[in-house]
Amino acid sequence: RKRMSVIVEDSVGDLWLYTKGADNVVLPLISEGKVRDAENHLADFSK
Repeated sequence: RKRMSVIVEDSVGDLWLYTKGADNVVLPLISEGKVRDAENHLADFSK
C-alpha cells in the first residue's frame, strides 16, 4: 500500500521502472551508494 511500480517500454525498446511511494518504505530498498542522492532529490523536490 505504500509503494507502487510500473514498467514502461519507450520508443526505442528500453524498459524503465518507475516507483513511487513513502520515503520510509522506498529508501531502505535503494543501494547504499545512492541513498544520499535520493535524499538530495527528495529535498530539492520538496522546495
